[in-house]
Amino acid sequence: MKNRILVLVTALTFIAAIALAQPRQRLIAKEELKLLIKELELSETQAADLKPILEKQRQEMEDIFRTHERGPAMRQALIKTRETFDGEIENILTEEQMKTYRERQKERQERWRDSGNRPKRPGR
Repeated sequence: MKNRILVLVTALTFIAAIALAQPRQRLIAKEELKLLIKELELSETQAADLKPILEKQRQEMEDIFRTHERGPAMRQALIKTRETFDGEIENILTEEQMKTYRERQKERQERWRDSGNRPKRPGR
């Protein structure tokens, strides 16, 4: 009887965790979209086109963090994912918007590196 209860509680916890993760991903992507709308002065059409891309990107990034150990393999997976989605984003943005987007990404990477989450490499 105790084993059945334990299995049931574990299953319910797992189901709840999955259900809660989905809205979180949408919220993060929604906040990212709000920033991009403001910083890049996106049109309504651009914003609508970017929304599913950002949601999918955020989900894939979370999957990588969940399934990879920290290290070169995780880094390569994150870089590949970012490059794939940047290609999709580039098809939506104007040249000037893409330039601003790339500058913004570079600043974010520098802030993240400077925050102590990752050791700086010599010469960078």
